[in-house]
Amino acid sequence: MTAGQKTKQNIFHIVLKIIVFIAVLYIAYRILGPLLSFLLQVSIVIIKIIVFCAAALFVIYFLLRLFFGIDLWQELKTRIRWK
Repeated sequence: MTAGQKTKQNIFHIVLKIIVFIAVLYIAYRILGPLLSFLLQVSIVIIKIIVFCAAALFVIYFLLRLFFGIDLWQELKTRIRWK
């Protein structure tokens, strides 16, 4: 007869653990949601800046090469002497 009570108590214990786990997940979501949103926004801005700079350098390189025949990378290598 004690085996039946032990199983019932074990089931209630598992259900209680699941409820506590769901509650903790909800609290973590409420706390970390705005923080993660802010970090995502900052990372998107940084990626936009990097892409803009890379595109600007490519356009400058292409226009200098097309109109003036200047190879920008070669010019930089000769002016900056790598040691």
